[in-house]
Amino acid sequence: MEWRDHGVILSVRRHGETSAIAELLTPEHGRCLGLVRGGRSRIQRPVLQPGNFVTATWRARLEEHLGTFVFEPLKLSAGTIMESSFRLAGLTTLTSLSQTLPEREPHQRLYDAFQIVLEAIDNDAHWPALLVRWELGLLEELGFGLDLSKCAVTGTVENLFYVSPKTGRAACLEACVIDPVPEVSRNSAQQSRFLHRRAEDTAAGLAKRGQRQAQLGADQ
Repeated sequence: MEWRDHGVILSVRRHGETSAIAELLTPEHGRCLGLVRGGRSRIQRPVLQPGNFVTATWRARLEEHLGTFVFEPLKLSAGTIMESSFRLAGLTTLTSLSQTLPEREPHQRLYDAFQIVLEAIDNDAHWPALLVRWELGLLEELGFGLDLSKCAVTGTVENLFYVSPKTGRAACLEACVIDPVPEVSRNSAQQSRFLHRRAEDTAAGLAKRGQRQAQLGADQ
């Protein structure tokens, strides 16, 4: 079995003395892994870096096998990104979060957005916002999409400060005013008053009991 596609390298790990296992995100075949023979050589190492775009040929006897990769470099941008710790953090976020995608399931939109973020990563004023948009798209692809268009309670589009963990919808500040006396605090206060009254009743009962015993002693 064989296929050919372009993609971005997500991760590379050592395998044996000279080979490596590369993880690739492609538009048509999704997240895929494969063995790269000679992947630890001086020629292959500059190519096998997270964030580099390559053309990949994948071969295996059966579809469920790991298979082998043969890469041809398209755009080697990892070296430039690594010169800035800020941009490297963005690249690491992209590649690590992409590893949460199911293996061999295509996500064309997410791949295209990945490419847009990397193309804009030289502009520190723009790429962080694009990264957040990409993360929202990732949540949607995984089935945890957020609706941040308006408040789920009031319907307003202003002062959206919170996200409901149950519905994944936005909530405005006015709809989330914190109760100055939460239910837990009210229950605690009631329990405290009950225990205080019980202690008073117990003390009063013991006092009366002591008085009666003292009176009996005097009568005797």
